[in-house]
Amino acid sequence: MFKKIHHKEIDSTHKYALRELSHLQEGFFVITADYQTAGIGRRGSSWSAGRKSSLLATFVFPIPKSCPTHNLAQLLALSNLHVLETLSFSPLFKWPNDLLLSNKKVSGVMGEVQNNMAIVSTGININTDLATLSQIDQPCTSLFLESGYLFDLQKVEEKIISHFTSYLSYFLKEGFSSFLADLDSHLAFKGKQISIEGHSGILKGIDSFGRLIVETNAGEKTFSSGTLSI
Repeated sequence: MFKKIHHKEIDSTHKYALRELSHLQEGFFVITADYQTAGIGRRGSSWSAGRKSSLLATFVFPIPKSCPTHNLAQLLALSNLHVLETLSFSPLFKWPNDLLLSNKKVSGVMGEVQNNMAIVSTGININTDLATLSQIDQPCTSLFLESGYLFDLQKVEEKIISHFTSYLSYFLKEGFSSFLADLDSHLAFKGKQISIEGHSGILKGIDSFGRLIVETNAGEKTFSSGTLSI
């Protein structure tokens, strides 16, 4: 489904997709890179990755107006999660779009829609070393640090593209409901006290719209965006 556009070095696969969106209309593309000089994460934060050590990819594709676009980033996060499980890891999903190993971030996803085109990007720390990760302002890890093994980046990338292609095809026909229970069962910090957007309470789960459900002193609240902390 996805035609690949690869760069040895680029500022950001996501920025490239936005710049070239008019040339990518109506097609299914995945932009990948060996290295990003100005990678970005959710809410405009930076994404740092060593040269040829991480998976860096942006998927670009047309989306029907009736499609629940708010679930696209979570769909890619779930694809990543299942690929890591095939590699013998046990990741957890940190709402809204991150994956954790040993309570440290190993993957992030961000997405947006412009002119009925979805732009969904992901980064996965695969062979990233400790020196690189120590420069990041939050606890992060990589598949290499967690296992002691180096991984074939190309093979992991192929798995991610294959999983996301399959999940997206089903999602476009059936919606997100079939994926919800799986995502919720991998939810990090479920049943624990958390804080988000100035509120605190017990994390209950994810609703049918992909929103976070939190039981606060004022009753049950749902959040469609925000940064979760414990």
